[in-house]
Amino acid sequence: MRSPRKGKRSSPDLEETGGRKRRKLAKPEAEDGETSPRNADPWISGGKRQVIAGIENRTHPNLCYVNTALQSLAGTSYPRWVEQAKGADYSDNPGAAGLVNRVDAVLKELNRFGTAASKPSVTVGTPTPEALTFPEYGMDQQCATELIMRLNDRLVSNLGAGDTQNPLRIEVLVRRNCLDCGNVWTQPEEHQSLQLNKPAKKGGTLAESLEFYQRVSEWRTGGCNRCRGLAIRRILRRALRNASRDKTSGGAVEALRGRLCFLEQALKDGRINNLTEDEERRIGLARKGRAPVRPTKTDEMTAEEHKNLLDAYHDKVEKRRIDYDSTWAQTQTVTSLPDIILLEFANVSQIDARGRAGKLKTKIKYDPVVDFSEYVAGPSRNLDAGDFDAPIRINDDPTNPALRPYELRSILIHSGPSFTAGHWYCYRREWDDPDGPLGEQWWYCNEGNTVRVSKQEMFKKGREEAKARGGDMYALIYQKVPEGGTVPGDGGDEGRKTNWKEANY
Repeated sequence: MRSPRKGKRSSPDLEETGGRKRRKLAKPEAEDGETSPRNADPWISGGKRQVIAGIENRTHPNLCYVNTALQSLAGTSYPRWVEQAKGADYSDNPGAAGLVNRVDAVLKELNRFGTAASKPSVTVGTPTPEALTFPEYGMDQQCATELIMRLNDRLVSNLGAGDTQNPLRIEVLVRRNCLDCGNVWTQPEEHQSLQLNKPAKKGGTLAESLEFYQRVSEWRTGGCNRCRGLAIRRILRRALRNASRDKTSGGAVEALRGRLCFLEQALKDGRINNLTEDEERRIGLARKGRAPVRPTKTDEMTAEEHKNLLDAYHDKVEKRRIDYDSTWAQTQTVTSLPDIILLEFANVSQIDARGRAGKLKTKIKYDPVVDFSEYVAGPSRNLDAGDFDAPIRINDDPTNPALRPYELRSILIHSGPSFTAGHWYCYRREWDDPDGPLGEQWWYCNEGNTVRVSKQEMFKKGREEAKARGGDMYALIYQKVPEGGTVPGDGGDEGRKTNWKEANY
């Protein structure tokens, strides 16, 4: 008869649950003798694991894009900006006060911890598009990044302070060179995201996409005022030379001379690119007649109706112009970055052998901490006429700014053929709280489900390439590291102890 096996020695670090033994989770040590830690990752509370709140609307599953947009913003300093925006005077616009209060409440709930056993109590209800003042969206699926930008734009406009307080505003300078006449047209623009391209290959890096953003490319969407002005000048000179043969009246000759004089002065001083509508009509760059009236939004008008009227207005303005095809070289560069950067990656459609459209599957590598200094131009810029092949930013120029590093806060993932179908979810960091930072813990947030994700799972191969649970990365949200701030350390997992590394910048 076989002797009975000796039982294994029990360990004080093991606890028995349901006939199975598992290792106990130790609560992190509190500072200054506190029983509840403030600056450490709260693993357990009352013997139960803690989780951040999820967000879900089970009745309308197509609102996953709303969940992803709000959850990704909750992992940044955006909730602090919204809380400050609540202090503005909305006495003349009660609807604006309701919107900012609603967004503030949702973001705060998404950063609230609860226990896993009480999961339903830490699930936030998804606000409908109508509650976010976008009834035109309906209950159909939309793009999460578009909602982020439109919601931010609505909150900023409700403040009534212009774009000076826009936390997502990116300033860009665009230079277009006409390859026919050498005309240089520079135009400052403002965006709420950087729209980057994925390289058409198996893998790429964020640095490649940023470098491609400021590369010289071809632009075909506009005529050149200087080319048209030179053509009109030839017509006016020929008309004046043949005035006697054509029996042109004296008054008409004086009018032609006045137009020619004004046109030559505009060509000489470079104002040809920045003429008013009246000046364009005087020269002949635009057809004469009553100019269309720009529509003004009324209280009864929805945003979609106002957009349609604006599109019709711009079509009328464009039709009034005299067409003159030109070939352009275009380059653009960033001149100012906000504290929160939204990077969008265009998933360019690819056509397969059966003629079906699909998304570009390029995997982009990106670092948890990025220095954007080499992609931002200082006051010294290359804007010389005829220098078609040079980017705006002058490399190694001492006026180029040295920026503080930015750390990755959220990753937006989309699966499916298009933004009107499929599913959105995100990875996000814990709330960026300067008074009591909870660490660099990452979370997988898929509607009502919030799951802790280790660094090893998030970033493989040197913590550079994200490992998504299905779908393709569409957008990244980076945030500037403040003065005296910290960036995540390089070693190990968060485990039971938050690992910080001082940033010496």
